[in-house]
Amino acid sequence: MIRRKITLRGTVSTPLIEEWAEKIPVAIEKQITDESAIVDIEIRLLPKQASGEKFFVEATLSVQKNSFHAEAENGNLLSAIEIVRDGIITELNSKKKKQERFVRRGGRMFKDFIRRNFS
Repeated sequence: MIRRKITLRGTVSTPLIEEWAEKIPVAIEKQITDESAIVDIEIRLLPKQASGEKFFVEATLSVQKNSFHAEAENGNLLSAIEIVRDGIITELNSKKKKQERFVRRGGRMFKDFIRRNFS
């Protein structure tokens, strides 16, 4: 279970906002199984602008020594939360692919070294 910290600024906590904010850790739990993971979610209502009210959603995921960050600003709170959730998941997937790529390249380099030096 991922530990979560949800901070609201400039808006009142409602069950609907909390339910939407819970979508981020639930989606992340499908990607990682580390018990020490912490998700910090901050939801802010920005001051009125010419385009109307905007929500700013920011999420930071800390897993072991890695940190993943995503943020979004949108007039619709649910859209902003979905953008942040997708951003965190994209960063997690790119990290996994990068590690796999290093393993493959490392194995290939080791084989080439063995073939050159011991053939």
